Amino acid sequence: MDDHAMLTRYSETFELPPGVGLRDLLAAFERVSDANPPAVAAIDEIIMAERVSWTLNAEITTPIGMGPHPIALYIHGGGWTTGTPRGYRRVAAEFAARGYLVVAPNYRRAPRHRFPGGFDDCRTAIDWVLTHGPGLGGDIDRMVVVGDSAGANLAAAAVACGQCAQAARAILLFYGIFDFYQALPVIGPIIGGPTRDEQLYLHVDDFDSLRADPRLNPILAADRLPPAFLAVGSRDPLLLQSRQMAAAISRLGRSVESHVYDASPHGFLQLPFTSSFTAGYDAADRFARSQF
Repeated sequence: MDDHAMLTRYSETFELPPGVGLRDLLAAFERVSDANPPAVAAIDEIIMAERVSWTLNAEITTPIGMGPHPIALYIHGGGWTTGTPRGYRRVAAEFAARGYLVVAPNYRRAPRHRFPGGFDDCRTAIDWVLTHGPGLGGDIDRMVVVGDSAGANLAAAAVACGQCAQAARAILLFYGIFDFYQALPVIGPIIGGPTRDEQLYLHVDDFDSLRADPRLNPILAADRLPPAFLAVGSRDPLLLQSRQMAAAISRLGRSVESHVYDASPHGFLQLPFTSSFTAGYDAADRFARSQF
C-alpha cells in the first residue's frame, strides 16, 4: 500500500492498515507532508519555560519578507499522545508562505504527561507569545491561535479558559475534538481505547470528574471564544464534532465561519494530495485577515 492510500485509509477510519505500525504511519505523514514545502526565511528553536520534568520549547518559522508579521500560534494534533513541531513543519511553512510568523510549542503529551499538562503548556505558550512576539518580528495585535485535531481541542480550551480571549483576534480550528467524552468512541483507537481504563489522556481517577470541565470540553466555553473559523472534511470520523461546535458558537450569536470540504479526510492540512489542502489554508487566511 502506497503512502497516499495508507494515509487516506487511516484518516477516514482511524484504523491502522494491517501490518502498519504507528511509527510507519507517522513516517508516512512526514514523507508526504515534507515533499516540496514552501520556502521560509528561517526555522529556529527557542525555550519558553523550564519545568521540573519538561522543557517547553517551540519552533519559530519566520516568513520571507519584512515584518512585523501577523502571528499564528500553532498547536499541533496527534491525539494528545504523538506529534511534534518537527512533524508539522510543512503546516508551519504553509502559514509562513501566507505571511505569518508561526510559533509551534512542543507541549507535554500523554501518557507520560496526562491532562492538564498539555493544556497548561498551551496557555503558557500564548502568554509567552504576547510577551516575546514583538522581539521575533511579530505583531501581537494580529495574533491568531490555530490548532488541528487534538491541537484544536487544546487551542480552543487554552484561549477560552485563559486570559487571552481578547488578545487573539481569531481562532482557527481544523477538524477538532470539542467534547472529549462524546468523541471517545471515535478517537479510542488513537488514545489507547474508548474506556476509562484504556484511554491514555486523563488520569483514571479524574475521568468522571472532568465531564463539565471546559479545559477538556471547550464546547462548554464557546461563549468565551474570539471569532472562530472551523474546517473539517466530509469523510472525517470527527465531522460531527466540528458541526456541533460551529452550531454552539452560532447559537450564542458569536462570529463563526464553518467549512465542510467534500470527500476530504481527517488531517488534510498534512496531505498535499487532497483537494482541501490549499483551499483550507487559503480560507483560514482570508478569515483571519478579515479580523485584523
